Amino acid sequence: MSDYAARMSTMKTNPKQGKISPRNQDSGLRKASRDRSPGYFVRTLRAVLVLAILGGAGYAAWIYLPPALRITQVQVTGNVTIPEADILAVAALGGNENIVTVDIPAIQRRLAAEPRIERVRVSRVLPTTLAVMVTERKPVACLLVQTDRGLRPVLVDALGVVYAYADESPAGLPVVSGVQFENFMPGQRLPAELLPVLAGLKNLETTAPALISAFSEIRIVRLAAGDIELLLYPVHVPIPVRTQAVLDEKTLRSVILVLDILKDRHSAGTIEEVDFRTGTVVYRTKEGQPG
Repeated sequence: MSDYAARMSTMKTNPKQGKISPRNQDSGLRKASRDRSPGYFVRTLRAVLVLAILGGAGYAAWIYLPPALRITQVQVTGNVTIPEADILAVAALGGNENIVTVDIPAIQRRLAAEPRIERVRVSRVLPTTLAVMVTERKPVACLLVQTDRGLRPVLVDALGVVYAYADESPAGLPVVSGVQFENFMPGQRLPAELLPVLAGLKNLETTAPALISAFSEIRIVRLAAGDIELLLYPVHVPIPVRTQAVLDEKTLRSVILVLDILKDRHSAGTIEEVDFRTGTVVYRTKEGQPG
């Protein structure tokens, strides 16, 4: 038996020897050779260099980018009566905020809590500007409110939010009385049952503002049953007029016409009140006789 045959016989009959065929052994040698080839080391070196570059870029960004992305300008738009300084004070920016990490929702919540602001939107304008767009509340009436400094005019919008003090009654706004507050602070809301009154006034300011200016005061009167009616005080005729809670252009034109007729027929001082709550106009003289 030749040496080659003896080796082959030993590999086939000895169970304790590993079953490694010459073909498998040759394949393993080729794989190990490839793993240690120059191309393998080049690929490994390239991966290490990429990781090093990325790490260096991240470190540089961490060191240099925060100052570069600091907010340098706050752009306020939409404000007409609210000073920009007031808006910035409410926004409460410290001056070192980063445009990427600044808490936009928190700024919006602070601004939305300002009674004079109805809506607000805060957004980023890269690279370093913060944009603040506000919508101010628009007054539909001036309320007379009792405060610790006496009777003061305050502004109310169509949603019933009493949002700001007024130095005096703004021209063109109806003056509304008969509303009571305890410990009044701007931002309080009127009861829901008064919202139709405000809606009527808003419509009149759009369609017939001259009619509203013909009355110096509109008093809200609460009845025992919980209903509401209005007592109007004309500017040029000293005769109070009682109406339903919601005013419209037709009613006010009728009121002004009737007042002109009564002024010509009677001395204004003899008429106590004119009632427009029903389809029939009723007036009562101070002697107690209905007209």
